[in-house]
Amino acid sequence: MLNNDWECSLYTVAPSGFQRTQATGICSLKELDAESHLQDFLDALNGDEVVVLDNYFFTEEYQKAIKDKGCRLVCLGTNDRHYYSDILLNFAEWDPSIFDVEPNTRIVLGREWAILRKPFREPHLSFSKKDLILICLGGTDQFCLSEKCLPIIQESLPNWEIGVVATDRYEPSRIRNFEEKEVNVFKNLSGEEMCNLFLGAKCIVCSASTVVHEALVCGVVPLCGYYVENQERMYTTLERRHDIIPLGNMLEDSLEQRLSQALTVKDCFSLPELDYSQQSALYNQLFNTLIR
Repeated sequence: MLNNDWECSLYTVAPSGFQRTQATGICSLKELDAESHLQDFLDALNGDEVVVLDNYFFTEEYQKAIKDKGCRLVCLGTNDRHYYSDILLNFAEWDPSIFDVEPNTRIVLGREWAILRKPFREPHLSFSKKDLILICLGGTDQFCLSEKCLPIIQESLPNWEIGVVATDRYEPSRIRNFEEKEVNVFKNLSGEEMCNLFLGAKCIVCSASTVVHEALVCGVVPLCGYYVENQERMYTTLERRHDIIPLGNMLEDSLEQRLSQALTVKDCFSLPELDYSQQSALYNQLFNTLIR
C-alpha cells in the first residue's frame, strides 16, 4: 500500500522462500542474523526513517531505542505493554482506553485498518461460488488442527470439495496424507491466487487473523476460532461484531462438536458488507502525517 510513495525495506530473520517471492518488486528484503538481529537493525537506522514494528517480542526499551535514534515509529500492538510509538495500530480492538501510551501517541483502531493484500482491496462485483470449503490454519499449523477438522468436514459435507491452504513449512508427509484423502492442497499462494481461490469458495475454517477479513471481502463464510493467545482478542472482536461463526478455543476437546454444529448453521450466516477499496489511500494519508 505504501511502496508507490515510499521507499520500503523489510527486515526479518531467516526469511522463507515464500517471503522472498512476495517481497520481489515491492520492497528490498534485508536478512538479519538471529543472534544479533535487534542490535543490527538499530545500527542500520539513520534516524530519518519511519519504522514499523510487527511482532510480540519488541519490548518497551526497544521501542524507545528506535525513537532515540530520531525515527518515527508505528507499532502493530496489543494492550500488554507501554508504547512510545507515534502511532499504535490494532484493527482487532475498538476501545482506546485499554492501551498504555505516550501522550502524543495516536491510537488507530478498527477493522477498516485491516492490512490486506492488494487483490483483496479491489472491489469484486460478483462471486462464482461452488461447494468448496477451505481449511486455512496458519503457515505451519503446528497443532495439526487441519487433520482434526478434516473428518468432521468430510462427514458433514460429503459431496463438497475440500482444500487446505498451506505453505512450504508443512511437512511433505502431511501434504501426501491430505492428497491421499482427496483433499486439494494449495501451497504458497500469492495474494492474487489466494483471492481467486476465495472467490470460488463458500466457507473457510480459519483462525482469528487477517484471513478472516480476506475471506469476508470475497463472500466466504468464516468458521473461526483461535489457538494461541494473541488471536484471542481479535476472535472476541470478530464474535462481538457477528463477523464469524465462532468455534472458540480450537485446542479444546470440544472442537469437533462445535465445528459440526457450525457447519449446520453456515447457510444462515449473513455476510457483512466490507469495502477496502480506499485502504491504500487511507494508509498513505496516515503515514504522511508522520513527516509533516
